[in-house]
Amino acid sequence: MELNIGDSVQTNDCHGQPVSGEISQLLERTVIVTEKEQRFVVAKKVLRQEGYTFPPFNKKILTSIPITQEQAPSDSHNWM
Repeated sequence: MELNIGDSVQTNDCHGQPVSGEISQLLERTVIVTEKEQRFVVAKKVLRQEGYTFPPFNKKILTSIPITQEQAPSDSHNWM
């Protein structure tokens, strides 16, 4: 099955921890999976071993879902 941005997936992240969520970015060797406010890095190698495929990667076009105001980091921490 080919995975695209917006698809839901359950797999293990780069630390071997189980994660589930929606694909928010397809990078050259990794996929960013977003679950609520958390993001996880998943190696494409792991997903390929699970039988998934990906559209061809184009270095000139970085595909991602735009960050909405709700997803943007809060400025509640003023470090100065």
